[in-house]
Amino acid sequence: MTLLITIGLSLLIGPLVQASLATRGTTLVGAIGWAWGAWLVWVTTWIAAIVLPTNSASIEFGWYAAALLSVCPALFVLGAKRPGSRVWTVFVVLPFLLVFSWPLLADWVRDATLQSFHVEVPMRLGYGLVLVMGFGNYVGTRWTLPAILIGVASGCVMWTFDGRVIGSESAEETPLRFVASCLLCLAGITLWLLGRRDTQRKSGLDGFWYRYRNAFGIVWAMRFLERVNSVAEKEEWSARLELDHIHWQDATADERKRTAERMEATVRWLGRRFADPEWIDESLQNAPPAATSDAPPS
Repeated sequence: MTLLITIGLSLLIGPLVQASLATRGTTLVGAIGWAWGAWLVWVTTWIAAIVLPTNSASIEFGWYAAALLSVCPALFVLGAKRPGSRVWTVFVVLPFLLVFSWPLLADWVRDATLQSFHVEVPMRLGYGLVLVMGFGNYVGTRWTLPAILIGVASGCVMWTFDGRVIGSESAEETPLRFVASCLLCLAGITLWLLGRRDTQRKSGLDGFWYRYRNAFGIVWAMRFLERVNSVAEKEEWSARLELDHIHWQDATADERKRTAERMEATVRWLGRRFADPEWIDESLQNAPPAATSDAPPS
């Protein structure tokens, strides 16, 4: 069974490559980098479980690293706005890793043999809060199911650090870790299927909004929506952004045309903080660009 799980995790390289291609030209490239790191640790830990006769301290370190790194991609997304995205890793992601690595380092300093490792319940609950913040950002998007699966898988692994004696069980004999690995494989399959089959093909502004919301999550979608609708109220547009679509009001053809032009100019301006112009153009699916200036929308 350990070998099958290892093979299943190895196949997750497909969804990772898919995600890497989809996020080119956006600030989400950093999140994908963390995802590759987490995947590598998961696979390496299971391979070590096959090679080593018993569950050693090194495997325990691998599982803890897998639990921590699995959160980093979702945590990175919460800071994926330029220019802050360039320092988000230094001031948020790395401190998160340092804080949650401290119990393990402290135990190792006290006892180099590290016969057992225990993460206090408050620390595990704090980890759960980070999980909810990170993966909850994608609840309500097309990635809801895989986000929940990855979040639950990560939480299962963290909850196993309850002070049990290292080497007393193999990875396969630790039920939560086995379940977590199965959930991660299922998440990978779901990501692959959803990525290859887009059942909601959209064009123009609808296409941009659909792609942006699903790429950056609900948190950034809400902030983006507020900015666009603020401009819409000032300029009396005949449309408003809603979380799942663009709502058009009754208006003349000229008013709708003016609104479409101004909304496109606005989303292009605001979108610069998250993606390159080429990504925005692709998201708009080659919609004729509105006449814009280098000045931000009023």
